[in-house]
Amino acid sequence: MKIKKNILSILGWVAIFTFLVLSMSFVKNEEYKQRCTKLKIEVIDSTKYLFIDKNEIKQLVNDSNISIIGYPISEINTLKIENILKKHSSIKDVRTYCSLKGSIGVEITQRKPILRIINYSGESYYIDKDGVMMRLSDIYTARVIVINGHINEPFEARHNINLKEDDNNNIIRGKVLKDVFNLVLYINNDKLWRSQFQQIYVNTDNEYELIPIVGTQKIMLGKINNYKTKLRNLKAFYKKGIEKRGWNTYSEINLKYENQIVCTKK
Repeated sequence: MKIKKNILSILGWVAIFTFLVLSMSFVKNEEYKQRCTKLKIEVIDSTKYLFIDKNEIKQLVNDSNISIIGYPISEINTLKIENILKKHSSIKDVRTYCSLKGSIGVEITQRKPILRIINYSGESYYIDKDGVMMRLSDIYTARVIVINGHINEPFEARHNINLKEDDNNNIIRGKVLKDVFNLVLYINNDKLWRSQFQQIYVNTDNEYELIPIVGTQKIMLGKINNYKTKLRNLKAFYKKGIEKRGWNTYSEINLKYENQIVCTKK
């Protein structure tokens, strides 16, 4: 009797499972028979960033000549939509889906810039937290650290470089970008430096000058090597020296020399 009950229980679960599979297949078939009535676009992080809006996304899709409205959902190439939108430098990720109500959904995740480059020819662009270059937006400006000065790095020649993942051999010509990217990552990961520095200037000797928000002094970081040690020394100086003497005591704080801080009074 017990064996018979177990067999009946197993058969019952098999029947339920089969019913669910057939139901899902039916729903899926009905979904794909439907014609698309709407292109639904959502920019997930639009409350924080607005590098691209829904109208621009719709225009990109329309310009690609992909048939959408009025066509069977099963015939719409959603993968092509994703690939086209991912070419936009402000878009990090795209997810498309089909709804039971006959619409194609597009979810956009934007890139998150951490710095803005202004090269010596006046061209400007962002670099995001993943080391990818972004064009400026006509509708939104991000508040990030600005890097300017002697930077010969045009966007078109470097836009396909990933500063975080590519090794130095692949980006040797873009070394300045790699250096400032790592420097800004370090600054953003430190609460004090994140609130203190708003601009970095690269001079003709490829030395770095940090422009602070608090205080009027110029901070000479020097060459990029050992920047972590230099900034740790500066933090110790802030705590032991400048807070007692005042933020506007010095016109320049020089970190160029190993384990030394040379200050110039006003």
